[in-house]
Amino acid sequence: MKKYILLAIISTVVFFIGCDEEDILDQSTVSYYPRVGTVVDEPEVGDTLDITVTLELSTRLQNASSAFISSQSLNVAYGQGFITEPEPVNGKIAVVFNEDETESSFKIRVFNNEQLTAATTINFIIDSFNGGINSAGQKKYTLKLSDIDEGGCNQFDQGTVLRNYTFGDCNRFATPDGFVELFAEGAKTDRGWGCDDGGVNASAFGGSAGSDDAYLIIEEPFNLDEIGNVLISFSLLSEFDGEGTVDLVYSPNYNGSEDPNEDGTVWISLKDVREQLPGDGSNTLVQVFSAPCIDKGSSVYFGFRYYDAPASDPASWLIDDLVFMKDDGEEPILFTEFSVPFEDNLDACNDFAIPGNFIQLRVPGSKSDRGWYCDGNGDGGSQALKAFASGGAAGAIDAWLISRIPFDFSDLTKAFTNFDIKVNSEGDGQLNVLWSENYSGTGDPSSFFTAENAIAVTLPSASSTFTNIEVDLTEAAGKVVYLAWQFKGATSANSVDFNLDNIAVTPQTTILTGLLTEDFNVCNELNSFSEFSVSGAQSWDCTNFGRDDSTGAQMSGFSGGAQDNEDWLISPSFVPAGTSTLIFDARTAFNGPAMEVKISTNYGGSGDPSTATWTDLSVTLPAESSDTWTTVDGISLNAFNGQTVHVAFVYYSSTADGAARWTLDNVVVTE
Repeated sequence: MKKYILLAIISTVVFFIGCDEEDILDQSTVSYYPRVGTVVDEPEVGDTLDITVTLELSTRLQNASSAFISSQSLNVAYGQGFITEPEPVNGKIAVVFNEDETESSFKIRVFNNEQLTAATTINFIIDSFNGGINSAGQKKYTLKLSDIDEGGCNQFDQGTVLRNYTFGDCNRFATPDGFVELFAEGAKTDRGWGCDDGGVNASAFGGSAGSDDAYLIIEEPFNLDEIGNVLISFSLLSEFDGEGTVDLVYSPNYNGSEDPNEDGTVWISLKDVREQLPGDGSNTLVQVFSAPCIDKGSSVYFGFRYYDAPASDPASWLIDDLVFMKDDGEEPILFTEFSVPFEDNLDACNDFAIPGNFIQLRVPGSKSDRGWYCDGNGDGGSQALKAFASGGAAGAIDAWLISRIPFDFSDLTKAFTNFDIKVNSEGDGQLNVLWSENYSGTGDPSSFFTAENAIAVTLPSASSTFTNIEVDLTEAAGKVVYLAWQFKGATSANSVDFNLDNIAVTPQTTILTGLLTEDFNVCNELNSFSEFSVSGAQSWDCTNFGRDDSTGAQMSGFSGGAQDNEDWLISPSFVPAGTSTLIFDARTAFNGPAMEVKISTNYGGSGDPSTATWTDLSVTLPAESSDTWTTVDGISLNAFNGQTVHVAFVYYSSTADGAARWTLDNVVVTE
């Protein structure tokens, strides 16, 4: 092929020497251009598919001339699965170039009458010509049919990870480790796949003329005869609108050669992936799942194909977080939610990547070369998220860090997120925390995360230390919601620079503020409280059944029946001031005497409470057997201002009156 092209170039140069640019010559070379082949999907039975094939002359001719083309295929004869326009005469398709024309074409119509197979390859060869055409340059055009895998498993299940590609350590424009990049014959070779910020990018923009048909193929195939079916997930983003698409493909017979489409090689497109692709230029990162159900084959290659993308105005695509899993048949992970409590210390996130529990989206009009990414500037030198917009392209940032799947708050009455933040340098830009129950995981987030569900975060001053921030999400309690951290308003010329670490979502506040605060989290011997059992074998103790599935303090006098008990849960000392009030969460189940709440100004801090004087506090407790969490608040302590006091929760049960179960959580005395 290189010889033909060289001859065509030499011929063209010779013809142009000694004549004006506008002269019409009497000799020319004919070639397939700009494409020398294509791979198309096998049409459904009864459907047809038209492909226009273009030929070009190196010069304009004085008289009409023709190129004669024959079709060759090992799989199918003319008329069985394809026809052409014009039809062949004596086995030859005549492509006519009229006077003063340098381009002509013919059409191939493919139809599926059940004689086509995924291995069908048809070559169209220029084997003769007349008139002023005296040579052929690129004289073979190859049409190859690709089968479509319907993704017949119909369900994406959790599986054992076989390979995980995050692309975080790949140099820009390089081919990622574990992959090879190959080009179909006749395609552009100076563009295609290459690592970029946030993944592997496919683009045909600029460079030489022509179109991309580039494959990114795993170096090591899978032996599906041994491991069975594989499941695949990856993140996909369409960055720019234009021509060009991407397919996830596999081949059961690719042999590792440098020609991905050599005769006999079959690449099968996964239809279930196509149905999940984001819109061209949507700048929306989506998580794509595939369950292709190919459980046979000792050497099955997978890859991504980027094709039909011209040098001018192409669509571009970004792939990240590619995971291959062995199908274990476990519970499906599609449409699942994060459970609460949730915590991500971000330590598993590679530099310049996005942590696996989150995605990054930039809304239309935002700077696209800055935003969120991981670095090693976290608490104690660990990994953390960084947000900044300085440098790069001009403009302002509007970058969103969004939970990859929603959080399940449906059983919660309170919800909070907290995270550590460190401002490295001050500048323009703000951080908002938002939630949405309408977001689906794709699309422009600004259309779903509304201002009424946004909480502005006051950034601390620049410092070398982290500050813990807590955001109250109780308005989202009872719902299933996505959470988002929006970095907005910073510009390339003036941008705040901060790190985010240790992101947590909890069912209760972790920052109880007041003269007394006890949430019994990580409960060990009732934390700051003490217990004293006046009578009975049962006593106050820690429980995993605190409010919103946290830990709390609990007492029950039931053991094979109601028992006689008097048990005290006593707070540490504190001094009420101003308008101090007592607040706590309480829950009671089963029948039995009510709990009492008391206060003492002379309790010594330990031992038998009967040695001190106790005053009953007026409280409204949840009803007997109600078994519902209730926040008990508004208990004024003004009468005890300036005095050192202890508060006690006193439990009673008896064989005569029964034994209720009382649970306490989140005890606070406000300042």
